[in-house]
Amino acid sequence: MPDLVGLPAAIFIGDDIRTITDADRAVIRECDDPDGLLALQLRLQTGVRVRGRRPVLLATGGMGIVLGMLIISFADATAIVLALVALVGLFAAGFVLQSRARKRAIAAVGWLGAISFRLAQLAARQQ
Repeated sequence: MPDLVGLPAAIFIGDDIRTITDADRAVIRECDDPDGLLALQLRLQTGVRVRGRRPVLLATGGMGIVLGMLIISFADATAIVLALVALVGLFAAGFVLQSRARKRAIAAVGWLGAISFRLAQLAARQQ
């Protein structure tokens, strides 16, 4: 689905959302197509998701439980260290995924605010 007509650049660049500019806001202010704005709003809301966050979260919890069981059962030090290294790796992966999600969400908020305001203007005009 194409972005709004008149935008200086694509909103979605690969998996990322670019930051809104004043030129983008001007195009949104001039747009009289509520269907196009709603479609873009929906796309932006679903584009914030980062794949892989839930499996990393579940794996981190599972590895934490395994590490706790190994410590309680006085397991071999090598097994405890390996489980600890895996847990730290999962925390790092979770941090990277969360940072990407936060970056996308911040970029999307600018777009969504401008689009919501324009949709409210168009709805008020209809009444």
